[in-house]
Amino acid sequence: MNFELIEYHFYLCLIILVIKFFINGWKDHLTYFILFYFFFSMGPILNLILGNGIYFGTPKDYIHIASTNFLCAIATMSILSVLIRPRNTEIEEVRENFPLLNWIFIAFIFLAFFNITKIVTIGLNIDKVTKISLIGNSIHYIYLLLQLFLTSFYYLCRKNKTRKFYYLNFFTYIAYCLVTGERDFIFPLFSIVGHLLIHHRTSFKKKLILTSSLSLLGIGGTLIFLLRDATQKTTNYIESFLNQGSLLFVNAFTAKMVDIKYNFFYGETYLHSFLSLLPSFIYKSSYNNLAWLKDNYAPGGDSGYGFGLDAEGYMNFGYIGVIITFAIIVLIQRYCNYNINRGKFFKYYSVFFHGFTMYCFRNDSLAFFKGNLYAIIIYFIIIQANNFITKGQGKVATHE
Repeated sequence: MNFELIEYHFYLCLIILVIKFFINGWKDHLTYFILFYFFFSMGPILNLILGNGIYFGTPKDYIHIASTNFLCAIATMSILSVLIRPRNTEIEEVRENFPLLNWIFIAFIFLAFFNITKIVTIGLNIDKVTKISLIGNSIHYIYLLLQLFLTSFYYLCRKNKTRKFYYLNFFTYIAYCLVTGERDFIFPLFSIVGHLLIHHRTSFKKKLILTSSLSLLGIGGTLIFLLRDATQKTTNYIESFLNQGSLLFVNAFTAKMVDIKYNFFYGETYLHSFLSLLPSFIYKSSYNNLAWLKDNYAPGGDSGYGFGLDAEGYMNFGYIGVIITFAIIVLIQRYCNYNINRGKFFKYYSVFFHGFTMYCFRNDSLAFFKGNLYAIIIYFIIIQANNFITKGQGKVATHE
């Protein structure tokens, strides 16, 4: 293990973060992106520097490649975010009502309440697997995924009659995640609080409250992970806290497989992901990155290890693949940022993209492509259906 190089990468990333903060500060969504990514990528690296343990399956001879991937990602996002400056224009409010969303939120409120009651009746001390089996795997994970889309309608609900159902749904969503030991609610909340800090004129007191809330959400979500994972063998809480996620393991093990077995994929995994967006009767592939990792590391095992957009970039094109991946993320973010007041869609999609991209840092291109495609489809289905309803009631939408 090239410890000196790994340590150098950590401190260089830290310096880049400080410079980035002094240039753009909190008034840039990418500041939150980079901080979030830094914690999940460099946390285990810091554990190494402190002499703490990391996940035992991480191939130590390839950690320096993983840390180089992290440096490429952080440097790319930081440099491009400075070259392409953010626009912090205040978001125009949407006054139009969305009666269809009211009914959708009500349905999800009842679904969450029903499943929370089912778990509480048996006992909160049961493990997460048992809780999910009580609810049903498909119901549980579809509910979590759909909430990423529904909570993205924040700016379409903020100043109209839909807001009370929106907030009630969000509160039950948070309660559902707390009861089941999930932390998915952090991602849309991260996005919404970030939008409020960046695009709205707020007093110092309110900014302090929002920033503190954002920090507590991140810490709280991490504690949820620690409390639910009884299998963790750690010597102290700092070690546990810094070892969140699996980016170091995924990147190091992927680098090992590329080196000793596969060579680079040269875009093949992206082609699989793109073609997998087609209906299964047109294209169906048995390949996916998460299964590839599991089959190479623990064939026949039950648990998964996630993946990483950075690891996929490396396995296809090396370090240049990591740079291109995170450059694309920055360009999409800036496009959303520059067009935030062009219509309802960008108000919705900007909130979705920021939360979902942070969620996908520990996933792959297939999840990233599918999530973004589904978000767009769901938006237009709901908006068109809502327009049909309001026209039928003689309440034609007043603006886009």
